[in-house]
Amino acid sequence: MSAGDDGNTTGWPGTLGWSAYLACSWTWCIGMFLPVLLVRDYGIWGFVVFAVPNVLGAGAMGWVLRHRGASEAIVARHGPAMAWFSRVTIAFQCVFLCWLIVSVVGPQSTGRSGYAYAVVFAPAVVAMFCMLWATSSGRSMSLVRTASIVLLLGSAMAAIVLLMDPEPASMDVPKSADTFGLAWFAPVCMFGFLACPYLDITLHRARQSAPGASGTAAFTIGFGVLFLAMMLFTLGYAGRVLESRPWFAFVLAGPAGVAILIHIMAQLSFTIGVHGRELKRLPERAYARRATNTAIVAVSLVLVLTLEATHAGLSYGEILYRCFMSFYGLVFPAYVWLVMIPTGDGHSGLGGENGRRKLFIWAFTVGAAATMFWMGFIERSEVWLAPGLAIVLCARFVLPGRGRLRGG
Repeated sequence: MSAGDDGNTTGWPGTLGWSAYLACSWTWCIGMFLPVLLVRDYGIWGFVVFAVPNVLGAGAMGWVLRHRGASEAIVARHGPAMAWFSRVTIAFQCVFLCWLIVSVVGPQSTGRSGYAYAVVFAPAVVAMFCMLWATSSGRSMSLVRTASIVLLLGSAMAAIVLLMDPEPASMDVPKSADTFGLAWFAPVCMFGFLACPYLDITLHRARQSAPGASGTAAFTIGFGVLFLAMMLFTLGYAGRVLESRPWFAFVLAGPAGVAILIHIMAQLSFTIGVHGRELKRLPERAYARRATNTAIVAVSLVLVLTLEATHAGLSYGEILYRCFMSFYGLVFPAYVWLVMIPTGDGHSGLGGENGRRKLFIWAFTVGAAATMFWMGFIERSEVWLAPGLAIVLCARFVLPGRGRLRGG
């Protein structure tokens, strides 16, 4: 990853530009929808448990990698894992977008006019394609940073429209939060959000392009102020989503619904664009093609699975959403914990015999914990998350690294 096309990154204009980029690149279908599910299941404390480690974990990356060359070394050693992170993230955005559209225009939405669909979706589709063009075309990052600023302003306008709505939605949340379930969910949430930022190549792009104190300030402002504001906006429209039957049908309910839809689709396209852009910059250019193929397969799956069928009280669409979340709660954080963080001998990554052994331990650990995470997230018996997370954490004690480094 070279920083030669990044333009002016010095001074407050550059810092604020990268702050906007960071906030938008990290605001995707997790930040725009997972708080809704957590508010439904756990009350307002579910949002707090989500927001605090999310903001702190992403913002801390700017401080941990504040020394010049630190981010470059991680990307050089863990580029393939970062490519997979981006592929899964692109597919996740496409799945979520497809779920949104199917929920609104699918068989369960009969009786609405085609004119209503056109009025609602036309501006959102235009915003989506404009954002995709701005983030994935050309060589200059200046255009991408400008697009992120425009996107933030647009999201702020959507929030204002929501606040001015004469018929605000009630926040229909549990009267008493499920503190027992939340207590088991919180450590997994913290583990995932503290680890995942280090596999996000778009965050590494910002850290490398804005080195030193300016980059640290960009991470602090980007996540501590701008991204946090985005999360509060999600909390603001959570009540509308919870009241809608089917979910997302609220987008047809007046200007506020249209504004929120434009916000969601533009944010999704920004994430897809910047991850696709960074994938193309990796040495193996086939990554971009594979990411597209993965997204197509995922979209096909969601078209089949988002029917009226349910399991454990969850629609198939939500089950697929939660399965994608397992990548960010288990698969990717386990990689950071077991493979990326250096062992006692300084080894990091998959190089040499030690690296191959780490890969095996990571795969075995994820497989062993997956059943428990399914019980916790899909069967909604959160107590199973404790032994699942314990397996991942304890696996570090069997990593190679106490003896002489071989080939790594």
